[in-house]
Amino acid sequence: MTMESVDGGSRNQGALLGYPRGAVLVVMVEFWERFSFYSMLSILALFLTAPQVQGGFGWSAAAALRLVGIYTGLMYALPIVGGLLADRFLGHRRAIAIGASLMVAGHFLMATPVVMPLLVDVFTGADTTTALHHLQDPLGGWSPPGALSGRGEALSYLLVSGGFFVALACLVAGNAMMKSTLVVVLGDLFSPTDPRREGAYAYYYLSISVGALVAGLASGWVAQRFGWHYGFTMAGGGMAVALGLYLRLGTRWLGPARSPSTPQDQPSPSRHTIRGRVTILAALAALLCIYEIGAFQLWGAWSLFIEDGVDRRIGDFTIPTPWYSALNAATVIPVTPLLATLWVYLSVRRRDPDIIQKYALGLLLGGACLAMFALASGQASGGEKAHWVIPALAVIITSIGEIVAWTSTYGAVYRLAPANLRSVSMGAFYAATMGLGGFLAGWLGQATERIGYTAYFEGLAAATLLAAAAALALRPILVRLAAAAGASLRATS
Repeated sequence: MTMESVDGGSRNQGALLGYPRGAVLVVMVEFWERFSFYSMLSILALFLTAPQVQGGFGWSAAAALRLVGIYTGLMYALPIVGGLLADRFLGHRRAIAIGASLMVAGHFLMATPVVMPLLVDVFTGADTTTALHHLQDPLGGWSPPGALSGRGEALSYLLVSGGFFVALACLVAGNAMMKSTLVVVLGDLFSPTDPRREGAYAYYYLSISVGALVAGLASGWVAQRFGWHYGFTMAGGGMAVALGLYLRLGTRWLGPARSPSTPQDQPSPSRHTIRGRVTILAALAALLCIYEIGAFQLWGAWSLFIEDGVDRRIGDFTIPTPWYSALNAATVIPVTPLLATLWVYLSVRRRDPDIIQKYALGLLLGGACLAMFALASGQASGGEKAHWVIPALAVIITSIGEIVAWTSTYGAVYRLAPANLRSVSMGAFYAATMGLGGFLAGWLGQATERIGYTAYFEGLAAATLLAAAAALALRPILVRLAAAAGASLRATS
């Protein structure tokens, strides 16, 4: 298929399924990258809180939630740095290749809590693995407990800690290089007036959710059946597939790599235009951050509550807790293609809702989800566990809200950001929404030990519903501001 017209088509040669084949490659790479990410994240809090004899670190819930919050916060905060490096120095293609390589290394290093003690045992002839499994103090510290006095035991403890935190550092650094850059590469494949861009971003988001679904089902089962390190290793395999696809098909399907942008590549917008667009992006980020504080509970307080406070039995089968994160993705799979088609249909006819209206709907659904978790935890506080259906329905509801908000966010940031700073702008938006939201979710989650799950979920529900009302109240102001800045809050420019 030849290149289509500028007004209606893509900017690269060839197409698959009605979209540029480069877009199909980006979607495939993102699927495997997110499979690896969620394979690790879906079991991280459970691994940290699992007893040492079960292969975990034996941390308290508060400590585990704090680390998960810091980790997720950095994963979405540092893409602003990676985006700057990609825009100005490395170029998008090289940044993605470097980032993917770092993430492959990081995921495989997550198996060091098992591998390192075994290596020490081989070289010292000791049994440090058993010593660590029966240790009363938590693993993962920087000072070996006094109980580790045997041959090689202190060294084994330090190697476990070092390998674990080096793995997290590699994952954070690699993600910083990939996260915002891959989104921009996808957007560059379409002309400004191509209505398929919004649909492509919807399928991009679908790939994230499918990856999360497969990850939650596979890694949760593998980790509980064979051990935590097998779940982490599975994540490394997924990331290796993403890197292989990108290196093999990138040049052919995406076309020649572009040089890093410089400020002279694009005409400088006026200060008035920049100020107006930055104000709009800041308002969008504030609204989405509130949504993300609630959504990130899925890998923190929700998971811990579901593990201990929900009756997950269906006959003789007990639903693994990580499957609830998979349910989030399972909801997205059938809904996203319908939504992508709807957005394109409405965009062509200029009848699509703007992003403020979509955010308000997403926040409303997020608040309803949190209210249902409050209801479930209230039932559990009476001495009986909540039925598994209530949190399951809650996750489905917030997943729909997530689709509505995020499938529109990518295109909005792409349109509003300066052309030569799109990667760093996307990185900044990630930092202000998922980065800050993920960090606050972990930090606020510590309050569950003090006030209980019910009060905690009620407070988050109230804040999220108020944000939905605020979005509608601010909409007329932001629409006028966008018009003055020569921007559009709808899908096509």
